[in-house]
Amino acid sequence: RGNTFFSTLYGKVTSRVMGNMVHAYDDLGVVAELLYAHVLSNTAVLGARDTSLLVVAGLVPQDVDPQLRGHVKGAVTNGATEGQVEAVRRLAEVCCRVAGREVAGSGGASGSGGAKL
Repeated sequence: RGNTFFSTLYGKVTSRVMGNMVHAYDDLGVVAELLYAHVLSNTAVLGARDTSLLVVAGLVPQDVDPQLRGHVKGAVTNGATEGQVEAVRRLAEVCCRVAGREVAGSGGASGSGGAKL
């Protein structure tokens, strides 16, 4: 189930993304497999769309555009509209500002910076 969710999220670049993770850090590929298999792909509480939107919200304050870009596209693939992604991104930015954390470059349904749909 985790591989299916991962493949749905990243589409045609799935192999490249996993390859980059495996080569970035010794255990990152294993951690990603476990995370997707046991946490992100579990739709018993939240469906794929809402899980994807939650991940987008969590990535905004981290200022990690490559990851955010993939998850923004994945959220749309999993059924979110661009408007929903934009609303989640803006809410995450508001939460950051309230917490005293400014988010770098806030542009459109793009994420925290240049992560375009």
